[in-house]
Amino acid sequence: IEGVTGTVAGGTTIYLNSSGGTLTETNAFTQYLMPFAGSLRNLYVKTNTAPGGAETAIFTVRKNAVNTTTTVTLTGAATTGNDVANSSTYAAGDYLTVQLVTSALAASTGGTTFVLELTPTA
Repeated sequence: IEGVTGTVAGGTTIYLNSSGGTLTETNAFTQYLMPFAGSLRNLYVKTNTAPGGAETAIFTVRKNAVNTTTTVTLTGAATTGNDVANSSTYAAGDYLTVQLVTSALAASTGGTTFVLELTPTA
């Protein structure tokens, strides 16, 4: 699963779309319907602009509108990050979203890309 976004201002909570769709502050408009049961892992993110200073951009995978433990936090000059330690399981029909929360004074993050690995259960 992959997705890209446009520019996200500091102090914002948005949900990421795939293939450059419109950014939204509404979870329901950016949900991926899981077509089969499986596990999600290996979240990788990249932004064209770092948050700056002590500011953060936090990416969180959500299952049925609830945060999972799969999270990447970019701080300061970081423009890339990953979470290869955490995973979550999904049933067919569950919904997946990726949330981005930027701290109040974070620089606008432009051109954000994320990638997740989905493995079907046998």
